[in-house]
Amino acid sequence: MTSNLAIFNKILFGDLRPNIEGFENDEAFRHFLLPEFTNPQGSVNQYKKNLNKVLKQLIPNINTSIDIFEYETNSYFELPNPGTFSDPLIKVLNPGYLNSKSHFYYYLIQSTSFIVFHDLVYEVVTNSTTNSKKHALNSIFKEIKYLVTETNKLIISPKQIQLTDNQFDINTCKSDTYVLTTLIKFLTKLYIEIILIFPELTTSEPFEFNSFFIRTFNFQPPEEPFNFNYVNLFSFLIKRFIDHQEYKYDKAIEYIDNCKVELSKLSELQITMQELEQYKTELIGLIQLLENLIFLKDLNHPDFTTDYDNLINPEFCKSAFNSLTTTILANIIEEFNPILKLEMVISYTEKLKFIDSKNKIHPRIEINSIPGKIKSWLKHQEEFYKSNQHIDFSKLKNNNLSKIPTSLNVGELALIFRLFVEEKILNPKTKMDLFKAISIVFESKKSSELSQNSIKNKFDTPEFNALDYWDTKLVDLRSQNRKLKEK
Repeated sequence: MTSNLAIFNKILFGDLRPNIEGFENDEAFRHFLLPEFTNPQGSVNQYKKNLNKVLKQLIPNINTSIDIFEYETNSYFELPNPGTFSDPLIKVLNPGYLNSKSHFYYYLIQSTSFIVFHDLVYEVVTNSTTNSKKHALNSIFKEIKYLVTETNKLIISPKQIQLTDNQFDINTCKSDTYVLTTLIKFLTKLYIEIILIFPELTTSEPFEFNSFFIRTFNFQPPEEPFNFNYVNLFSFLIKRFIDHQEYKYDKAIEYIDNCKVELSKLSELQITMQELEQYKTELIGLIQLLENLIFLKDLNHPDFTTDYDNLINPEFCKSAFNSLTTTILANIIEEFNPILKLEMVISYTEKLKFIDSKNKIHPRIEINSIPGKIKSWLKHQEEFYKSNQHIDFSKLKNNNLSKIPTSLNVGELALIFRLFVEEKILNPKTKMDLFKAISIVFESKKSSELSQNSIKNKFDTPEFNALDYWDTKLVDLRSQNRKLKEK
């Protein structure tokens, strides 16, 4: 199986040229715009067969001794996933069709680029040597560069079109120009996808787009905007980075910056408000996920598994935020000196500087990542301790209240309060408030000074002995309750 661009060659030089005799009639294309052509379902091989059938109906004298596309009977790979026909890695946001002819060619070019990409990915993945992989990529790069250059030569500028007197000729020129411009867009998309899917086999950097285009094809991109939606590609690359590649801080920051650049360009895209909002939401979600990754990786906390699914799970993020802020607050409360408390808050905030990467986003856009929320929470803590530096927090602890002695160890004490909270008997505003109250009011059987961190740890993760103790003791308490009822 070889990845080839036969259809694109036929559109430029062969019997699929949009200006070929017989293709002037727009009606000739209308009856081909069926769902199996414009919105294909099923396997790639099935769509190849459908496409061949359409092309042979359109051009009866086309060489039918061989199929346009070769068939691969083996099952296709799972990774890397090249997307689907209806949801590709890079979406070309179509500004609209001029007529049935341009509509037909748009889907012909779109489907061909997807099939070529799909087959190329399979070929590279299944090739055994690095040299053979690079050879396959270099061959397709060479073909794409040639086709883009030749296509650009055939595009008629808007000024030239306006010089035409005949309205029919003007419409035909516009339609043909649309087809050729679409061809350049999808060839460029194909080139970018290949570079980013196989960075270890290529050297080109596709961003920023205009400089990439000029560097690669040696001419300015067409005037019509390249409405590319990169969110599926970014999502794929980021998922692969998180789940299958070695974590690197700089790479995570690079992905964040790429997403922020795309966010800043949203207003330039010719898309509906609904599409814009969806695109924005998806990009914000990717930034949030990456900020969570950096924070939890650099924190190196053993309780948090930083796989892709966890990092996008709202419940996981909420649990991580609550756990981490509780720990931070416990550490701050342990310190009595108000100046040192403030320094601790500032120190924690400094660790979150990576959120403010070089590419800024609109202040109205809120990234609700774990570190973003913690940074906001720390800001309130900083304001509190700045305005209360006159308070001697040690005196607040050394109050005149006598502590209540218990026969419980810290684990048993923490567990009974855990049960009270689970049963909604106690409803503290925060767990930290509860831990603080327990440490101030109660003594364990071994110590009058209880660490809030120790209470927290045994509250969050009950000890087996404590569970066993209360399993027996609650039976005794129930017996005592019955005796009281009988009096």
